[in-house]
Amino acid sequence: MSSRTIDFETDAEPAQSAQQEAYCHIRRRILSGVLQPGHRINLAEIAQSLSISRMPIRDALRQLDAEGLVVMRPNRGATVVDLTPDEAEEYFEIRAALEALSSGLAAPVLSKDDIENLAVAKDRMNQVQNDQAQWIIQHRRFHRLIQQVSGRPNLTREIARVTDMLTPCIGTYLAENGFAIFTDYSHDVLFSALSSGDAGIAENATRSHVLLIGRDVVRSMRGREQGKIGSVAKLAV
Repeated sequence: MSSRTIDFETDAEPAQSAQQEAYCHIRRRILSGVLQPGHRINLAEIAQSLSISRMPIRDALRQLDAEGLVVMRPNRGATVVDLTPDEAEEYFEIRAALEALSSGLAAPVLSKDDIENLAVAKDRMNQVQNDQAQWIIQHRRFHRLIQQVSGRPNLTREIARVTDMLTPCIGTYLAENGFAIFTDYSHDVLFSALSSGDAGIAENATRSHVLLIGRDVVRSMRGREQGKIGSVAKLAV
């Protein structure tokens, strides 16, 4: 199987091998929030679900481990990556820098069709807010449209890699807080900035957009971590 990262929103294409089928299946379940951070992946369950042997599943997990979505440990199996708050904070900072660059490149060259496509993608996000998996797909499509216009395929791949790492954290945050929380990170502001055609305005709006989400997701992660520490301390008393 190729080492390229398959897009979450397009990986429903027919698999060419059992390994690819397992890879797409597991990756989709992680990025849609079905398998949350720290979840131990059950090979027998996946083998039964896909009607394949465990060997291609193990190969798929090795690839996902190399991509950072799964952690494999000897004699302990595979679990969904569970970033620490500090790790997530750094990844949000990286994503903010990369996406700001992408938006700055895209804004001055957005055509009327590009702007219309962004508007449609933004509206679709609003229409599927009761379906976390679909919202994540539409959200990625919105941002991917910007990246495609930027004309920087290597930059787009790096953004996708970092976004994959953060998606499970964001999924957990959404599950805990609901979609109403996203009114604070309105894509209307980002859309307006991009539509202005001004690279600087688009860069600043994108950077602020990503860092604002990152701040609250990381804050939630730290609170959850403190809660766990507090619970352990009570048990030890």
